[in-house]
Order: sequence, then structure tokens, then C-alpha cells
Amino acid sequence: MPSNARTVPTSRSHRHLRPLPACGGKSGVDPKREVQKQLLRNLMKVLRTKKGWQRTEEDLATIAKLAGKFPFFQQLPHKECVDLYKSFTLSTLSPGQPLLLQGEVGQSFYILLKGKVSIHRFATTDSQELDEIYGSLNNIAKQWDADGGNHSTSDTISPKRLERSYGEAICTLSEIWTGVGEIALQTSPAGKRNSSVVAVE
Repeated sequence: MPSNARTVPTSRSHRHLRPLPACGGKSGVDPKREVQKQLLRNLMKVLRTKKGWQRTEEDLATIAKLAGKFPFFQQLPHKECVDLYKSFTLSTLSPGQPLLLQGEVGQSFYILLKGKVSIHRFATTDSQELDEIYGSLNNIAKQWDADGGNHSTSDTISPKRLERSYGEAICTLSEIWTGVGEIALQTSPAGKRNSSVVAVE
């Protein structure tokens, strides 16, 4: 192996990895980005193939590399973090499908691994109007669950349609390792979601 090559630590199932080129190499490969890609591949494999009780210490360490950067996990005792890492699951959404709905009680926290989501919020604070909106949004979510998210992309991805369904668009998030949903979990008892998060791609 050339002296300027670097290898990426990985799970037991991958015995050999190709060396990464050194910085400034002709290939233009960014070693940090390659390490992130490898970590993402390892993480997705763990989440797809192993239930919480099946995860080894190495698997939990892979999850911790991702989760450890979030302040939410940094403030928790190690034992609680490990229990949470065992409960991590992988969710895949179709464009237009809601991940979080404004007004629902927060019971989960999500980390974006791939794709793009948009954040939406209704401006009203009138409780009766919000109850109607939340009921409508819950019906949308139930419909998605009932048909497995099988909507045409053109039908659900339109920004105007998303704004009619979920409120004004605040921003979009597409950077991997971005967390959403933790704000509602930081109150005791768990608070209501202050915005909706919807898959865009």
C-alpha cells in the first residue's frame, strides 16, 4: 500500500477497502467526504439489516459517530444514548410525503441521510383553526400510510400544493446529518411540533 494512502475503518463484513488517494491527488477525491460516504453506507447497512437487540458494540459505535455530533445526544448520559441508538430505524419517504406534522406531539427525532426535505408552517395561532388544520394533516398522513405513499411526483411535489397542504415554506434542508424534530423532544412532557417537515426528493 502506498505510504500516502489512507484506509477507512468499517464493519466486520467488509474485510478489504480500497485505499483513498491522498489530498491533492489527481483524482480530486476528498478523503473526508469519502470517509463520510463510507460511514453513511455502514450506518444504512446496520439500520436496514439489524434490529436494535442484534446490534453489536461496533454497530452502536457507527451510529454514535453520526448521533454524537447533535447537542441533543451530547447532553444525555451514555447509557441513555446507547438505548436510543438501539431504537434507531431507517425511514424512506416519497416526494410530498410528510415526515413530521405541525401540531402533533413530538415523539421522535430524525436525521437526514439522503434527499431533501422542506419545512412548512401555518401562521395561525387560533386553537380552533389549528385543530382543523391538524385534523386535516392527520388525514393526509393516514392516506399516505394507507396507500404506501404511491402518489405521482408531479401531484405531490408542486410547491403550491405543498404550501396548501402544510403551510408556508420556511426553508429546505438537503445536507446529510441534518437533524429535525428534536425541539419538541426538549420539553417535558413532549411538546407539539411547531412546523411540518415534508420530503421533496
